[in-house]
Amino acid sequence: MLRDQISGLVDSWAIRWHASAFINNKLTLYPGKSLVENIGFDNSGTNSSSSNKYNSPLYSEEIKIENISTQESAEVREIIVNYFKKNFAKPPFFRRIMEKIKKYF
Repeated sequence: MLRDQISGLVDSWAIRWHASAFINNKLTLYPGKSLVENIGFDNSGTNSSSSNKYNSPLYSEEIKIENISTQESAEVREIIVNYFKKNFAKPPFFRRIMEKIKKYF
């Protein structure tokens, strides 16, 4: 995915975000309660279509912010690695076909 980003085949802030975190040995914390409304699946975005898959209610109560210790979870890392291997290991079908066609011309 990062190669596609660099070559201009895709344009995704998420790829750049995760690559930057990885290069700088950083972790990302994901809250257990939604503090934002995801409006990116209304069919107006570049890389998505209309979907309610990621809808979640906004958390409206006050959240206490405090310093916490952070460490990487080996179990969660394995889950994420396996997810990306399963879903993004191969280029999209259409692009694989186009690459094979290009070899012959």
